[in-house]
Parts: sequence; structure tokens; C-alpha cells
Amino acid sequence: MKIDNPNGRVSVDDFLELVALISEIKHPNTLELVGYCAEYGQRLLVYNHFSRKTLDDALHDREEIDIELSWNARLQVALSSGKALEYLHESFQPPIVHQNFEPANVLLDDKLSVCVAECGLAELMPSSSVTQAVRSVAHITEL
Repeated sequence: MKIDNPNGRVSVDDFLELVALISEIKHPNTLELVGYCAEYGQRLLVYNHFSRKTLDDALHDREEIDIELSWNARLQVALSSGKALEYLHESFQPPIVHQNFEPANVLLDDKLSVCVAECGLAELMPSSSVTQAVRSVAHITEL
């Protein structure tokens, strides 16, 4: 994921502080940070690969998504998402507040396992650019 950094608004120190915070987030229902880059004015975060089907796509029957959500599956997605948010709120001091929790940031795999994305990013970017940044990510399968 590329962090939009027009006019150098995000200092290297602020970015590295955020990387340190995000690298502490380790939960089965959150996307795990595996690397970063802060060179030549660029700010990049590298996460473990996830299928990138979103709850938003599944709920709104996007043609390219082959997921049907039963009410039981929806309940499981809600519970797993809640566990991720509880972890962020209860395991850190001060608590990490997601600030951009929405169906587009709930990732699903083929087995409907949940992974909440964008944890800890809202402090760094304006809210409108957070979701745009994630939606424009190209999948990195090899490093």
C-alpha cells in the first residue's frame, strides 16, 4: 500500500513511528504488516497477501465476486470483525481506534475468514484518502 505523501506532509519519523505501532498488531483477524519502505519521498507498507474480496463486494452482489453470504455467515463475519476491533481497543495503550471501519475494509477469503484492513492508518492520512489508497493497491504476491 502506498501512503499518499503530497508535499512531504508525512515525515520519515512520523512514518517510522506508525510502522512500529502497526508492526505490533498481530491478530488472526487483522492484516499483518511484513515490511515497509521510506525512501526517495515514498512511503510504502507491505502486508501479507490476502484474497482482497471485501465484505462490501459480497454484500452488494458484485458480479466478479462468487460469495453468497447466509445469515449465519454474516454473523460469523460480524463476530470475527468485532474480535479484531476488541483486540485493537483492549491490547494497546492508548487503544488503537480504527476510525475507518466499513465493509470495504473487511477482507474475506474463499472460506469467509475475516481480515480487517487499515488498522492504525487513520492517524496518518486524511480519512478520504485512506480508503482510496487501499482500493488502488496492486496485489503483491512476490517480493
